[in-house]
Amino acid sequence: MFARQFARATVAAVALALALAGIAAADTAPGDADLVTPGPQMARDLGTVAPGATAVADVGFVLTCKDMSHVDHGQVVTFSVANMTVPADGALVATGGAVGPVPDTWPLDGEGCPYPAPTLGPATPSHVTLTAPTVPGTYTFTAFYEWSVAPAGSNDAAALTGWTAVDLVVTVAVTPPPPPAPPLPPPPAPPPTGTGMSVAFLEPLAGGDLTVPRLVRSVPVKFRLDPAPSSVPTLAVVPLAACDGTAAAGAERAVAVRPAGKSGFWIGQASLAGLTAPCVLLEVRVDGVAVGFARVTVRR
Repeated sequence: MFARQFARATVAAVALALALAGIAAADTAPGDADLVTPGPQMARDLGTVAPGATAVADVGFVLTCKDMSHVDHGQVVTFSVANMTVPADGALVATGGAVGPVPDTWPLDGEGCPYPAPTLGPATPSHVTLTAPTVPGTYTFTAFYEWSVAPAGSNDAAALTGWTAVDLVVTVAVTPPPPPAPPLPPPPAPPPTGTGMSVAFLEPLAGGDLTVPRLVRSVPVKFRLDPAPSSVPTLAVVPLAACDGTAAAGAERAVAVRPAGKSGFWIGQASLAGLTAPCVLLEVRVDGVAVGFARVTVRR
């Protein structure tokens, strides 16, 4: 009984060895997941993506001469996805690829391969699109390719052997949103006056800071002075180099003002035409001394 079992095991082992020897006696075509790095790379890390996002990769194929059975001269080897391993909640789609035509320098059936063994890279890579899972983590997608040769030649079924497969790895992570944009800087502090007089602007400058479109050519100015001045105030339009500073960026413009009767406030029309500065100060002066200002930002 033991001898019979041993004989069966021996026959099985010999059959397996013969089968493996047959498998090894042909050209191979490993997948190449990284077309930049020399040599076939059967795995590639595609980096970090957002949950549910897509990632793409081009997969090549490297026909490699091996042993005694070969792809025929002039034949093209085509590849298509026959199976895949995809993590839950993910997806994989791939186009076909090709290698060839095989050159006339390639060994014929029955001939051994020279050293180093010749190789032939992809004429057309397979374009792979992955859809990442929605749960954070690191995932591996595996694509298994089957091959065929054309046109028909000699001993095509034994011309190629081995698996053609690649692993593509993605890491799914939630990217925090970008920080909010910083607020606009507050208007610069008014210059010291020493007059004991204050100015209060009315609409549209009541807040002391106004933003207008670039097509606006002038801004109406209304203001009160406390206490009432004994001389007529003046108004100057001062272009600024930056909205958060007080440095002038060009010649200022004088604006004529006049009292608005018994209402107690002064009015004028500040011209913005032709100015290229991002901001201007509308500066009220009494006897040549600044008593207050408002800032106008021009939205470019």
